[in-house]
Amino acid sequence: MQLPFGKKTKKPSTHPEFDHHQVHGHHHTVATAHHQVADETGCFYCLHRLKNPHGVSPRWKRVQRIVGRIGFGAKGVVYGTVGGMTCASASKLHGNFGNSPQGAFVLIGNAPSGTGALFVMLLALWCYAIWRFWEFLTYQGRDATFGAAKNFFRFRLSPLVSGCVYITYSYYIIQMLLDQYRDREPSCYPNCWRESTVGKVALILMGVAFVIACITQLQNALTKKWHSEIKWQSCKTAVEKWALLALGHLGFLGRAGIFLFVGVLMFKALKRPVKQSGDALSDGLAQLLDGSTAGLITMWITGILTVMYGVFCLLCTRYRQFPTPPPSGQPYISNRSK
Repeated sequence: MQLPFGKKTKKPSTHPEFDHHQVHGHHHTVATAHHQVADETGCFYCLHRLKNPHGVSPRWKRVQRIVGRIGFGAKGVVYGTVGGMTCASASKLHGNFGNSPQGAFVLIGNAPSGTGALFVMLLALWCYAIWRFWEFLTYQGRDATFGAAKNFFRFRLSPLVSGCVYITYSYYIIQMLLDQYRDREPSCYPNCWRESTVGKVALILMGVAFVIACITQLQNALTKKWHSEIKWQSCKTAVEKWALLALGHLGFLGRAGIFLFVGVLMFKALKRPVKQSGDALSDGLAQLLDGSTAGLITMWITGILTVMYGVFCLLCTRYRQFPTPPPSGQPYISNRSK
C-alpha cells in the first residue's frame, strides 16, 4: 500500500509475534556468547587464569576428582608397602630392597606380573602428580581468611613440591621398566656431597627441608588442619569417622618420623661419613638398626604408623574432597579473577 507521502507501510507478518528487531538482537546475543566461549577456551583466557588463578574451573572438577582419587590410591599403596617393609626390616624378614618408595617399587617389580603392576603404578603416580600440579597452577584451596604467606606455602609451594617428588618416583619406575636399575651404580649421596663447600651447603638445605617437612606432618598429626578436606557427611557410622581420625592422625605422625630421620642423616653426613645405599629415605630409617632395643622398637612403631598412613590414603579415595576446599569454606577471590 502506497501512502500519499511516498512512504511504504510495513508489510504485515504472517506471524504476529515475529519481530525483526528481536531477531537482530538475538543474533547479537548469540554472537556475543560465541565470542565469550572463544575467549574462555583460548590462549588469552588460559594465560589470564594462570596469572590470576581462582581454583579449578567447575567444568573440570569431575575430571580432577577422578585423577586425584587414582593418585591417592597409588600413594596409599606406596606408603603401605614402605611401612610393611620397615616392619619387616625391624624383624629382619626381607631382603635388601630398602625401606623407601624406591625399595617398594623394587619389591613390586620382583613379584609375579610385577611389570604390569609397575606400569599401572606409574600411571597412577602420574595422576597424583597431575592433580598436585593442577592445584598448584589454579591456586586451589586458597582461603579468604588466610594471609598471603600462609596461602602461598600451603596452596602453592606445597602442591608444587609434592608433584615434583612424585615425578621423581615415576622416574624410578621407568628405570625399572627399562631394566636399567640393576646395572646402575649406587649414588654416592650424601657422603660425596660433604667433600665440597657447595655440597655441604646443599646438605644443610636438604636437612632443613626435611625438618620443615617433619614439622608440617606433625601439624597434621596434632591439629585439625586436614579435617576440612574430608567429606564427613559420607561417614554413615561413628566407626568410619573414628577410623579416619585415628588412621589420619597416627599416620601423619609416622610420616613425620620418616622425614625426621632423613633430616638427621643429612646433618650427620656433615660431620662424618654415614652408611649409604644411594636411597636417602632407606638410609634414614636404617640408622635405627644400630643393634639397640630402642632403635628396633622405634623402627617397628614407624613402620606400623606408616602402614596406617597408607590405609588412610586409600580411604581418602572415598572420603576426601576433590578439589581441595578452602579450610574456612571461604575461597579467596581477587578483583582480577572475577
